Amino acid sequence: TGLGAALITPGGLHRGWRFRAGEIGYIKDPLPPGTPANTARSWGDQFSEAALALQWAERSQSTGLAGVRLEDALAEALAPAVELLAEFGAALGRRIAVLVGLADPEAIVLGGEMLRFGAPLFDSLIAAFRDVTSADAPEILVDRDNDIWARGAAALAVQSFFATPTS
Repeated sequence: TGLGAALITPGGLHRGWRFRAGEIGYIKDPLPPGTPANTARSWGDQFSEAALALQWAERSQSTGLAGVRLEDALAEALAPAVELLAEFGAALGRRIAVLVGLADPEAIVLGGEMLRFGAPLFDSLIAAFRDVTSADAPEILVDRDNDIWARGAAALAVQSFFATPTS
């Protein structure tokens, strides 16, 4: 799975000039001067579930936990797993702060498959976000039921159905 975002305005879902708004998985972090351009990694490469699985495979190998699933290591609160999720969440939280600085949303809603990692991920994400944003930054809501996407899609469908055509 990848990484995405949405900006809902009073006029509805903001799709962008090229209909690519929210495709944040394609953003690449800036590289230090002198670094080869082909080494740039997108946010999707860094923050997808596949990226987390790869990072866990490397971390578990180096800490003697090879073959242990990340979910199992978290259930036992094993330090390498908890630390990985904290690092992962903090890095993502700092990047979300950049987007918030640009869009100034009323709220941020986090959802998706990675919800199952719970507090080790989201506590560090929220803490890092708060560390780099202003005191009046928007509230971060975690969609623990993982159904906000369905409610949002339904709301957009109803809004679209009742929208007045423009000329």
